[in-house]
Amino acid sequence: MSKRNRKFRAQAALRLIAAILGGVLIFCLLTRLLQPKYYYCLEGRSPETEFWQSFYELPRDSRDVIFLGSSHIYNAVDPVQYEALTGLTAFDMATSNQDMSVSYYLLKECLTRQSPDAVVLDAYGLEMTTFGKSSTYKRTFDDMHWSAAKIGAIRDWMPHMEGETWITRILTILDYHGRWEELTAADLDGRPYVTSRLGFCPSDETAASITYDGVAEDAGEPFAIDPEAVRYFGLIVELCRQEGIALTLIKTPDTAWTAAKSEAAAALAAEYGIPYTDYNAAGAYERIGLAAAEDWRNENHLNRCGAEKFTQFIAFHLH
Repeated sequence: MSKRNRKFRAQAALRLIAAILGGVLIFCLLTRLLQPKYYYCLEGRSPETEFWQSFYELPRDSRDVIFLGSSHIYNAVDPVQYEALTGLTAFDMATSNQDMSVSYYLLKECLTRQSPDAVVLDAYGLEMTTFGKSSTYKRTFDDMHWSAAKIGAIRDWMPHMEGETWITRILTILDYHGRWEELTAADLDGRPYVTSRLGFCPSDETAASITYDGVAEDAGEPFAIDPEAVRYFGLIVELCRQEGIALTLIKTPDTAWTAAKSEAAAALAAEYGIPYTDYNAAGAYERIGLAAAEDWRNENHLNRCGAEKFTQFIAFHLH
């Protein structure tokens, strides 16, 4: 082969490689553009996009305490305030409707980058039906980097997501290609929408009224925790023990939390030898300093004022 032909073939190969790389780049950009974004300050009231942005920007091995749970946590615990009071760095690894399977896989992902001494898990996930909504999976895991934890989450969720396949979860553009007409400024540049402070999403809403006289009594049968929630709780306990992490189960302030649910959570925690504290027990709101209405976003969630009081309280009573 002549020198000229070799040069021509080399140039052709380089052009082909450049074209392939360009195509891959365009595909990735389109995938990112069309994938739904979740910013707490927008109408969707869900922080998963900004949550993952905040998490992956953390310096490695920089967190002492991880808070796991649903919106009950991300509305109630301010890691910035918590660190100022305790000297312990923290992060709210909380997502909307976080059931125990989600908590487990988020903890697994967390431990690829962080080595916390303590994990605080909210018990609300024990109330939920595991794998209840495919939207919960998509909202939580679509923005998560590819890892063994994400693959495990897809594997466990797939049988419960009707019509979903591995290919749609790997190439999400197949799921979201029709979003062209829904694109907003948040899809182009989400930074102006980030409200999260290390996972904390403060709310300035105030409930119209709150009536509460201690954990509500149940007229019916004892609360039965979803067996899958029990299984994943056990996996969380096992993972924490393997990593030498102190696990604590709590229930954040929530006026809809009942005595039966609290008793079921307490019994499960006792079975595994895990401490459990219900901050809805009689007299707890008074000790925390929560006042009716002004400290609540709604009956289930604290607002910014309530979160400040709750964070201050657990800073001095949790450890």
